[in-house]
Amino acid sequence: MENVTSEVSNPFGIQYPGSAVAGYGDANADVHVGGDHPGRHGGAGAGVPFTDSAAGVRLQRILHAEGVTGRGFLLVPVADPADWAPADERALRRRLATVLSRDYRQTKGVATLVG
Repeated sequence: MENVTSEVSNPFGIQYPGSAVAGYGDANADVHVGGDHPGRHGGAGAGVPFTDSAAGVRLQRILHAEGVTGRGFLLVPVADPADWAPADERALRRRLATVLSRDYRQTKGVATLVG
């Protein structure tokens, strides 16, 4: 995999149908959520990915509902801390402790939890 984080924008020359909506966070993070374009997944109006559209709301609801495993990655949904109930922080700490206590790795193209 080539690290392209030194590029200032659009390192692969992708042509978007409309304007792109920049993401947030560390480009070298272990978890990334990507979308097709703001017109499909929302974000064109607010400038925030996966917002201001029915598709974006559905995606957020799904990602916050369950952990999603894939080829070499594990998504752990986290609600916006501003919306947390008192027990939500404790629940997230328990969930992350459980994930981090396991040996999670990609084996032959299939992500697995071992242990």
